[in-house]
Amino acid sequence: MASPTAQPAPPGGYHQRYRARRDAIEAGLAVAARTTPRELPALYAGIATEALAGLAEDPSEPLLLNYGGVALYELGSLDAAEELFRAAAQLD
Repeated sequence: MASPTAQPAPPGGYHQRYRARRDAIEAGLAVAARTTPRELPALYAGIATEALAGLAEDPSEPLLLNYGGVALYELGSLDAAEELFRAAAQLD
């Protein structure tokens, strides 16, 4: 199963790219709820990649920080996930 998040960055302005990334990540998370455990690592890797690509453009985007943290947590990258969660919490 190909990851629904494995797409090139969408063209257009910042807000179009943000919405496309957010939608792709949320689609990936929805798929994760009903996929087999064997497919989850690739799916979460795609979600993490998409979130980190968005954070490269806007490092203080709280939703992407949290989504990236969730994906990294699910992949077992606990220290990296914690960094993203802390960064999101500091924005409040």
